[in-house]
Amino acid sequence: MEFRFAVAKLKIPTVLAVVGTGYSWERSEIGMLAVGSKCLKINFQMSNEAGYLQLFQEIQKYVSIEEEKSSESDVERKKHAFGEILESAERQFLRHLIKFREKSFTADYPRLVVINLVDKEKKLKKEEERKKKEAEERKKGEEEKKKQENGENQKTQQEEEDVDDNSKDASREANYCFSLMCENEEGWHDVPETIPFPEFTDGEEEETYLSMAAPYAARINSILKYSGQQMAVIATPAGKQLQEKLLSHASAVTSEDEVEKAYNNIIKDVTGLDVEHTYGGLKKTSLLNGKTLWLCGKHREKVGSITEQRYKTQLKPTQLEEEKPQREKTMVEAVAHTPSQAAAGQNKQPGASSSQKTPEQPKSRVFNARNSKSPGTMKRQTSQACNVM
Repeated sequence: MEFRFAVAKLKIPTVLAVVGTGYSWERSEIGMLAVGSKCLKINFQMSNEAGYLQLFQEIQKYVSIEEEKSSESDVERKKHAFGEILESAERQFLRHLIKFREKSFTADYPRLVVINLVDKEKKLKKEEERKKKEAEERKKGEEEKKKQENGENQKTQQEEEDVDDNSKDASREANYCFSLMCENEEGWHDVPETIPFPEFTDGEEEETYLSMAAPYAARINSILKYSGQQMAVIATPAGKQLQEKLLSHASAVTSEDEVEKAYNNIIKDVTGLDVEHTYGGLKKTSLLNGKTLWLCGKHREKVGSITEQRYKTQLKPTQLEEEKPQREKTMVEAVAHTPSQAAAGQNKQPGASSSQKTPEQPKSRVFNARNSKSPGTMKRQTSQACNVM
């Protein structure tokens, strides 16, 4: 069937190289089609040294030899294909995390959390600010009483020693932090705000915590390292060491339950450590395609309502909203200038108590048939209908 389609429909040039000892193939469908299409036949059933050269020449007529040249379009195409594979891996991993969250019924919080290294530049800035504050406090202490200089110097020395000890502990405790990721469909990215890491008394507790979090952390790092992110855990030598450490802890983990357990523990810790509920600047956003993602401010603007973006310069408040303040103002003025209230204000004596109530107007009733003096129309219509019957 394929040979018939190639010869009859596609008109592909065909060269037959016959080998073997039989001739029954000539009476088959392929043989009949080859004869009908006048295909070139080279016989190798007997010794034919010239047949190889003839076969090569015939094939060379139809096959053009071109050197493979790498063009920019090919490179861009490969990059685009790799980006699609990466986005597919991110979506698939995020679907697993959503299932984990639905099972655990944890608090509503961004779903992508990464164990990252603390930025040294930010750390140095904080230390410089602390030193400036200490210097200002010293100057204030020197400007006070000169008689207490010796005592103050001793206190300041003790405070410096305490601060140094605290800074050493803080530097040990602040090696790691939690970074949250924007769940943009075109690629994840980290946000500037970070969540502090849990505090530990010694390094063994920290290693125990990393081994507990490794089944989840190693898997998300394996995706992020191909995304081109400039995070410290991805782009620095110390971050690569952390990745190797997490991989060594997670190599023995094969079940999905352990990954789910590690992920839920991390989310629980991050939720508790985010005391101010900043969520890293992310907000839960409902997209037009029905998905719900945690996005940063930049990507929230991009995925907004199409109608609102298109007509945002033409959208105006409705007529009722524009007239509402004016209606409220006129109602207040009308109530203030009613004759009954004005008369009540004039007739009120200075010695009269304020507990006296003004007579209220009777409320309007919808059905006043009983209290009405005029005969009801419904009763008259009903009696007339009975007489007719």
